[in-house]
Parts: sequence; structure tokens; C-alpha cells
Amino acid sequence: DILIQQTMKRHLLLLDIHGQGQLAVYFELNRFSRKTSKKTSKAKQKYSSTSLISHFSSKLTSVNFKRLGVLRADKDTLLSRNANRPSIGGLGNKRIALIGCGTIGGYLSDLLLRSGAGCGSQFLHLYDDDDMKPDNFSRHSLNTLYFKTNKALALALNLNESIHIAKNIHGFNMLFPINEQKLREYDIIIDATGRPPVSKRLAAITRSIPLNERPVLVHAFNDGNGRASKVFVDTGKSCYGCLNVEPSINENGVDKRFLSIDQELEKKISCGSTYTPYDATVSMITAAMAQEAVLNTLAPSLPWSYRERMFDGSRDRKPITINKQLKCKICNG
Repeated sequence: DILIQQTMKRHLLLLDIHGQGQLAVYFELNRFSRKTSKKTSKAKQKYSSTSLISHFSSKLTSVNFKRLGVLRADKDTLLSRNANRPSIGGLGNKRIALIGCGTIGGYLSDLLLRSGAGCGSQFLHLYDDDDMKPDNFSRHSLNTLYFKTNKALALALNLNESIHIAKNIHGFNMLFPINEQKLREYDIIIDATGRPPVSKRLAAITRSIPLNERPVLVHAFNDGNGRASKVFVDTGKSCYGCLNVEPSINENGVDKRFLSIDQELEKKISCGSTYTPYDATVSMITAAMAQEAVLNTLAPSLPWSYRERMFDGSRDRKPITINKQLKCKICNG
């Protein structure tokens, strides 16, 4: 009846067929084939189901009819295969800060997007004050188009252009301000800087906020000059400082397995910058474990607070929960 009353000749119908998916058809109606009413009344003419079927079954009704394919690209379709625990939800309603957009942060930002970060009511903020350089290319997720561009801004642009549902992803060409006011702006803060002083200060300042109001901290870093991927989750029960003095793992802040290695000697200097050569795979795995850790924080309880992956042939420790340590100066300072 609606098609009869309208004066438009071109139409596109999208049909959602239960249990079979979606179907679309495009057609053009032959307006001259429509029967006009002899009545002069201005009231709309009513049609019976029989007359409508008869009208649209006529060969003269449509001058063009095409069946179209439908490709679903809604949010649920795009993100559903990356959610093996749909009951815990996604990251779209979480205020997330990613500090550090180097190799770990670059790969992690893409994984966060594919888990819904920045695609819902809340946002994903990226922080870094460094530019993308040619010597970063072999390990970074950004391509050569972004040389001499700030990494945080480049990643935000790349993520926003990669999918139409990314609406709330923003990059900031600056160091993350580690103060209580800034920390309160987020639900989840991911430290991908790989810098112990930054990690310790984040842990310390976070503890100035009441436990039920503070954000979750996720520390993701490569250790032993690329010999290990490590992730630690700080929910308030223990901190990065506790991890450093955990006697079964570290001694004086150094993994016991790396005590015999002169890590400073392995570092190289090129064009005024210091770097350690190792495979990009290390950062990729660290990023993947960090994504898992972030998603774990959505569940009622955490399965672990510390996880690692070794690359030097030594055995991985099982994922464990780190308890508060008496020797931790952050928790007991």
C-alpha cells in the first residue's frame, strides 16, 4: 500500500529473513501502470491484499528489478569473532588510556580496537611524544607513510580510518601527565612504555585514589633485552613494585634468569639513540597478552595478575597472582 501511494519510482528494499540472513532488491515502478481512482475525494484510496498482489504481479509494474547482495558490517558482526566470552562485554564502554605507542603500543592499539575500544560510548586515548622514524619500521605496526609523524597521532589516524565504527579514538603528542586528576579520567590505563620509573610512578600515584575509584593498571613490557614478554595487572591488591621484589621471580628488580647477562653491553647506539635488537614477535606477543589482561579485567575475577612468555629456551612460569609484598616501597612507603 505504501508503494502505491508514493510518487517515487525507484525503490530499495532490505529484507531481514529470519534464520536466512538479509536480502536486498532494487526496482523501478512503472507509474503509468498504476490504476487511478475515479473518485474525486481527497481521502487516500485503500487497497485490499488481493488487489495489491494482482497489481505487483503484473509484468508492466516494474521496468527494472535487481536482486542485490547484502554484506553486514554492523558493530556486532565486526567484533563478534573476537569475543569468546560475550558475557563479559567489550571495551566500547570503557575509558582507556594507552601510554606508549612504540612497538608494543602499536600492535596493542589495533587489538584494543578489535575488542571494541573507541567504538562505543567511551574512548581510547593514545599518548606518546615520539615521532615515527625509519629505524622504527622493522618492528612497528605503522608503515612508511607516517615517517616524521607523531606515533600517537599516526596510530589514532590509522585506527580511525581502518573501520567506520571507530568514533572515539584520539592521539596526543605528549607524555602522559601522571597525576591523580588525570588518572581519575580513565577506567583502564595501559602502561606500554617499558620504563620502570614511569611504571613505578603510575603505581604510586594511583594509590592516592580510593581503591573503589582508581583505574586498573596494566603494565606490558619486554624484559631481558627481548628474551621475555611480560604483563602485570594492578587491581589494587599488589603493584608493579611488588612484582619487582617478588622473591620467586626477581632479585633487586632483575629477573633471576637474567642476572648473569650484561644487558647494558647488548644495547647498541645508532644516530644518537639507544636500542636493543630483537624480533618484532616479542612485542607482538606482549601486546597479545596485554589484550588478554585488559579483557580479563571485565570479568568478575582475574585468573592471574602476572604472565610471561620466554624466548631464550627457558621455561615459562605459569600465570600467577602476585600478592602484596612487605618489601615493596610503593605499597608500604
